Amino acid sequence: MDVHFQWGTSIFRLLVDPKEVTNGADLRRLRHEHGITLTQVASALGTTTSKVSNIERSIYHDTNFTERYLAWLNEAGFSGAEKAA
Repeated sequence: MDVHFQWGTSIFRLLVDPKEVTNGADLRRLRHEHGITLTQVASALGTTTSKVSNIERSIYHDTNFTERYLAWLNEAGFSGAEKAA
């Protein structure tokens, strides 16, 4: 399949059905508010503290990881997590 076609399809989907993007700073704020360490997040999500920190500081962007992070906060019952979405 042509790369340009794939990009066009992806862009069209985002225009037709935009998804809210959680800001890394929101995730960091929630983590701090609930006394959760980078190590706890990294362990729960199977990644490194460096990746979590980079996501929170918006140095690195990974929508799938950010969605998993937010879902983990929601499942763990940390109030306010649903508002970050």
